[in-house]
Amino acid sequence: MIGGGLIFLLLVLYVPFLRQLFSFSFLHPIDLAICLGGGAIALLWFEQLKFLNRPKRVIQSKSRKPIPENL
Repeated sequence: MIGGGLIFLLLVLYVPFLRQLFSFSFLHPIDLAICLGGGAIALLWFEQLKFLNRPKRVIQSKSRKPIPENL
């Protein structure tokens, strides 16, 4: 699915007939670098949020009272 989307996007951006049909302009390498950099920053940001918001693990004792792991 991702590969098909990327191929279609590349065709629309770099085939002149399709580019005019969709009213896009040519992307320069600096434009692509900005897009890739923004995507990488967004990906790292959301992975950090997932890591920080994960539930804390609780260890069960024999008395059935939860004991926090960080004690």
